[in-house]
Amino acid sequence: MMKDSKTKKTIAITKLTYQKLPFYFRWLFYPVKFIYRLAHKLRIDIWIISGKEHLNTPLTIIFAGCERNKNYFAKLAFDSSYSEIHIGKKWLWNLFRIVSKGAQDYSLIVLEMDRAFYRLFNSKKSFFIPCWIGGEVDISGDISSLIKTDSHKTDIRRIKKYNMQFEVTNEQSQFDNFYNHMYLPYITNAYRNTAFPMTDSDMKKNLKNCDLLLIKKEKEYIGGVLLIYRKSVPCIWSFGVKDGNTDYLKAGVIGAQCYFAVVYLKEKGYKKMHFGGSRAFLKDGVLQYKKERGLQVMGSPRKGFLVKPLSNSAGTKGFFLRNPFIYLNKSKLTGAVFVENDQLSSEKDFEKIYKDFYIKGLSRLNIYLFGENERNIREIIPSKFLDKMSICSAERLFQK
Repeated sequence: MMKDSKTKKTIAITKLTYQKLPFYFRWLFYPVKFIYRLAHKLRIDIWIISGKEHLNTPLTIIFAGCERNKNYFAKLAFDSSYSEIHIGKKWLWNLFRIVSKGAQDYSLIVLEMDRAFYRLFNSKKSFFIPCWIGGEVDISGDISSLIKTDSHKTDIRRIKKYNMQFEVTNEQSQFDNFYNHMYLPYITNAYRNTAFPMTDSDMKKNLKNCDLLLIKKEKEYIGGVLLIYRKSVPCIWSFGVKDGNTDYLKAGVIGAQCYFAVVYLKEKGYKKMHFGGSRAFLKDGVLQYKKERGLQVMGSPRKGFLVKPLSNSAGTKGFFLRNPFIYLNKSKLTGAVFVENDQLSSEKDFEKIYKDFYIKGLSRLNIYLFGENERNIREIIPSKFLDKMSICSAERLFQK
């Protein structure tokens, strides 16, 4: 504790000195700033999370990163209840020491890191899963031609049923109302302890580049979406639902926001719309929602997760079977879907996997197979999917 307090005091004094220096002398502190930022990235919070995987098999994850991402992985991995031990903030090399000492006790390691660091640890037995996936929707066609999926048709049906309309505003009072009574209640109710809410000040910094599109149900504002204009492609920056009310969600307010955003941006002459960020797991509800409305994935931030199996336990296997994801494979966004070999016996099985998990913009879907018939199964991939699907051995990931 004494060392930590001294370190904090030294950092505070250094920051104060830097702020008081004339601008033309601050370059003297650039090496210090670089070392501080590097050290900040190399110290990381560590948790050990244990419980029963969804198939009721034991699973233990050693997670290093921020708490909200830890909560997200715990939600992915465990059925309902789990236990966790917070080891504390440690240097990165101490993490590997902890793993090597208790390797037989852990099923999986998840390490939050910059993709540049991942290259140092890159191996065929680990994956780099981006924290978030970005994507765009083509809105260049006639509005009627864009309404082609069942999801689109459901959105239109609900809009008509509840007589929803939209208004666009730039009034400060409306932004304040949106942030406090729509955005915050919605994101905290929907995502709970995995939410990354923007602060009021962060949102206000960018309002000059934004439009607020509000959804009206008769005379009541029931939701809104903040559109931000960056470069040539406008982006859906944040959604909001009045008081986080689930009745408005059931009425289709989110679908109305997406549809009216397209209508409005087309009126302004735009051909594409960025759909904001989504988690990189292919069963994630938000990602699936956007996929059904024409999403094409096309980028990710630098931060992501190194995910590496540490044992060939049933729990580890169950985690991969239940959680297909998008990962970086030679700098290309690639899907990874894990299946048992008896789940692939016909072309229909491949067609279902493709329908469920392929998203426009992915370089391909790699199907990781548990079993011994990898070569035989490769031969039954339908010819129309040969450039979009590959068979890989999941067993090799668990070999030491």
